[in-house]
Amino acid sequence: MSKSRSKRLQPVRDFAAEKAQQAARELGECKARLEQQRQQLRDLENYHREYAAQINQAGSLSIERYQNMQAFMLNLNKAIEHQRQIIERLEREYETKKEQWLQARNRGKALDKVVEKYREREREQARRKLQRELDDRAKLPQGGKD
Repeated sequence: MSKSRSKRLQPVRDFAAEKAQQAARELGECKARLEQQRQQLRDLENYHREYAAQINQAGSLSIERYQNMQAFMLNLNKAIEHQRQIIERLEREYETKKEQWLQARNRGKALDKVVEKYREREREQARRKLQRELDDRAKLPQGGKD
């Protein structure tokens, strides 16, 4: 006897579940990278504020020292801008990964529904077959009662 539809679909269902789990892992990893980069941006911005406050409190500075501090602030601003670009790229990647995960999850749910529908049909067919067999046995003449 050939496999039932639900059993034939089980490998497809399992594959879809694997894909959804993989997409969820990738989404989680991307989120962690995004949070790490956001923290790094916060750190840079805090350091920028602290350094700017030090410049303001420094009082009189030599021209050379002032130029060095300004150059450092310029480099710090560039680092902050670069960090923002990294975050923007990771946010786009996160949205893409999220969409991929949602699609994979929805495919898995759809397959779950199809497999469950087939299983329900198979149970109903088995129940009807059993009922027919019982009905057929009930129609047979009973031996030994005359």
